Order: sequence, then structure tokens, then C-alpha cells
Amino acid sequence: MNLTAQSFAEIVACMKTGFSGAGMEKRRASRIDVQTKVHISVFADGKIVRSLSALSRDLSFTGVGLMTAIPLERGDTFIIQLPRQGKPPLYLVTKVMFSRAIADSLFTIGGEFERELPHSEAESLFKVDQDQQKRIREAMLV
Repeated sequence: MNLTAQSFAEIVACMKTGFSGAGMEKRRASRIDVQTKVHISVFADGKIVRSLSALSRDLSFTGVGLMTAIPLERGDTFIIQLPRQGKPPLYLVTKVMFSRAIADSLFTIGGEFERELPHSEAESLFKVDQDQQKRIREAMLV
């Protein structure tokens, strides 16, 4: 899946940018360096199994580079929430193409966008995840 030019521009405008000509030869699309906090949710069997913050490294029309504190495996799927100026965030189902340890508890992840998740579907998934987290917290306090 490729982002539309408008969505890409809205996301980049909302994130700190700096152009970079460097990149891996395997890349099919030019990347823009953008370092900002993003939210991702690991997605499996039709539900969110873990939510966390990550640091974006770069962004292209076809994917995103991230740094995380937890490893993800090649083939894992996550939903990334990308900010847009003056609009609700864009939710993208993203497939892990690579994951490498770069330091203790620090991993670099390369993800390829698969499809846009409609806002209503994303909100529904995140509501269920928040409800599950609340039940777990309450059970731990008993």
C-alpha cells in the first residue's frame, strides 16, 4: 500500500523533518528522516495484543523505520498511528519487514504499509484494548 501524496504531506508536516539522501539499496521509495514519538499496537488474531510508544526514524510513501524497546519479529503486524495537521490521525496496518537489536533493549524495525485502517475500526479496536487494560489493572488491585 502506498500513502497518498496528500496524506504523506500532512504526516510529514506534523512531524519534524529533514531530508536524507542516504538509504539502503533495497528501498523502493525515498525516505525522509523524521524523529518523533509515535504509537504502535501489535495486532494478531484480529485484536491488539500490545500497545507501546516508538521513535520514528524515517518515513516513505511505502513504509516507516522505527526504534522500539521491544523486539518485533519479521512478519508481525502492527497498527501505527501517524499524526496529521488539522485532521484525525491516520491508522495504517503495517507489516514488519526486518527487526534488529542495535543496543541493549533497543531495536530498529522496518515496516511496510499494508492498508489504511478506517478511523471507526481503529477506534473500536483501541476501545477494546483500553477496556482489557482497565480490567487487568482492577484485577491486580484486588
